[in-house]
Amino acid sequence: HVLCVTWGIYEDEVPRPFPTDRKVECDHYVDKGYNWFKGAIRTLTRGQHLAIRVFNGEPGSPTVIQCFLPGHTFDGTSCFNMMKELINRYYGGKKNNIVVQTTLNAVAEKQLREASFLGFLAQLPYNILLNCSDFNWMFVTTMRPFGGPGLAFEMTMLNLDEDESARLTKGLKRRGFKPYTGFIYAAFQAYKEVVGQVPFSLVQQSSMQLRSYKPDLPERRYVGDWLIGVLHHFSKTGNEFTLEDAQGVYERLLADLSSMEGAALNGALAKAYCPLGGAAIYEFFPFYGDLMRVMDSIFFNNYGVREIHPDAGLYTYNWGAPFRLGFNTLHVNGKTCSCLASGHMSLKKLRRVRDHVEKTFLELMD
Repeated sequence: HVLCVTWGIYEDEVPRPFPTDRKVECDHYVDKGYNWFKGAIRTLTRGQHLAIRVFNGEPGSPTVIQCFLPGHTFDGTSCFNMMKELINRYYGGKKNNIVVQTTLNAVAEKQLREASFLGFLAQLPYNILLNCSDFNWMFVTTMRPFGGPGLAFEMTMLNLDEDESARLTKGLKRRGFKPYTGFIYAAFQAYKEVVGQVPFSLVQQSSMQLRSYKPDLPERRYVGDWLIGVLHHFSKTGNEFTLEDAQGVYERLLADLSSMEGAALNGALAKAYCPLGGAAIYEFFPFYGDLMRVMDSIFFNNYGVREIHPDAGLYTYNWGAPFRLGFNTLHVNGKTCSCLASGHMSLKKLRRVRDHVEKTFLELMD
C-alpha cells in the first residue's frame, strides 16, 4: 500500500505565539479562519489517505504538526499511536513495533457467537428509522433558510496545564470519582445548558483491544481497528445527570467491556454488521444498527493517560469529531487536552459549550 502526502510536509507559514488562555481557537497558530478538520475533509475528497503538515517556529516558539491519518482504516487511539511513534523516532527513541495480529479471546468470542443475530435483526428497522429521522432532521436544521448556521464543521479547544490537570484529578478523587466521570458530567451539563435539551445518548468510544483480544498487550502503542461505540441512553438517568450518575455510567462501561455484555455487546454487533469501519466514521451514517441518534447526542472519547517523547516539549495535543457535540479528551504528558467539535452548532454556540465545560472543570478542581 502507498500512502500519499497531499501537501509538502513543511509549510511556509510561521505559527503565532503560544496562547495565554486555556481556551484556544483552532486557528490560533496557523490557517486563520480555518480549522484542521476542514483540511482533513479536503484531503479525503481528493482520494488521499494521509497528509502531514509541519509549521516550524523559532526556538522557544510553537511548532505545529497537523496530521490527517486514515480514519477510514484505523481507529482513533491507533491514529494517536502512529503520531506518538513518529515523534518518538524523530527524536531518536527506540523503534517500537506498532503492528500486531490479534484474535478474539475466549470470553469475547463466546459472547459474540452466542449473541442472537435474529434479535439484532428484529431491532434493526426501528433503530435505523430513528437514526435516519435524526440524521435528516439535523441536516435540514443546519441550513440557513431554516435558521441554522450553515453546514460546517466547527471546533474549539480547552487545554489545562499540568497544575490545573492535577487539581482537577485531585478534586474528583476527593469526591470519590474518576476523571472520566468528571468529563462526561461536564459534557452533559454544557449540552443541556447551551442546546436547551437533554442529549439522547452518550456515545462512548471504546477500544476492545485490551479486554477482548489476544495476545495480552498492555502497552498502548499498537495500530489497528478495535473501536466500538458503547451507548448510554440518558432516558435511563432522566433530565438530571449527577456525578454519581456519571460514575455509574463509567463503571457500567468497564463491566460491559470486560464481560462483552450489555451495551458493549450491542456496539460490537452494530459494528460487525455495518458496511463501514474505521475511526467512528461508520457511526455517523444513519444505517448504523444500534440506537445511537448521533446527531442528537454527545460523542465522547477519552484516551486516558498517554505520553509523547519528552524531548518534543509537547505543549498540547488535540483532535476532534464534529457530530452534534464531539467531546474528545486525553491526558498527555500531564496535561488535559480537550477539543469540542460540532457539525451542527455555530462556532459562537460551540464556544458557549466550551465555556460551560471550563466553568464545571474549575468548580471540580481542588
